[in-house]
Amino acid sequence: VHAAVGGPAVQFAQRHRQGLFPRTPLLIAATDQRHIRQATLTPNDAVVAARIDPFRVAQTILQVLPQTTNVVVIAGASPLEKFWLKEIHDAWQPVTNRVSLQTVSELSFAGMLQRCATLPARTAIFYAVMILDAEGVPQWEEGALTRLHDVANAPLFGVFETQLGRGIVGGPLVDMEEMGLTTAKVATRIF
Repeated sequence: VHAAVGGPAVQFAQRHRQGLFPRTPLLIAATDQRHIRQATLTPNDAVVAARIDPFRVAQTILQVLPQTTNVVVIAGASPLEKFWLKEIHDAWQPVTNRVSLQTVSELSFAGMLQRCATLPARTAIFYAVMILDAEGVPQWEEGALTRLHDVANAPLFGVFETQLGRGIVGGPLVDMEEMGLTTAKVATRIF
């Protein structure tokens, strides 16, 4: 069994599968449904995917903090993070008449921290994904979130249940523990 975990690994596995392991079962896990090319799936494949809904994050922010006029999106500069910035921008179109959406992906992580320490009133922060900053410095997502929480002067919202306890208010959270348990059950069944 080959396993692909996360968006970039899934894309690589699906792109090179025929040349590397055409008849071996493939388990795709811990990625969003958007990263799975359905046309390349075979009867030997199993998928345990999430559905991240950036618009539900917007709805949550505006429900919890209805006076919000600005949202700063925290995402880095890797191809995966650029993908998510576009998805977020597209998903938030219905509320852009009510809220200004700003990104900070062009900044170093230190620059992001400085910006988030001095945000104007009625701002919220959407912590989307932080892997690689604009200077090419890798970031550990949970560590970056903790550091951001330590300096931010606005409430933080996230997308993963693992972010609870690290400073986020909440939101429509993906349960990564449940995804891991389901992935283990599927892998056991494949074996």
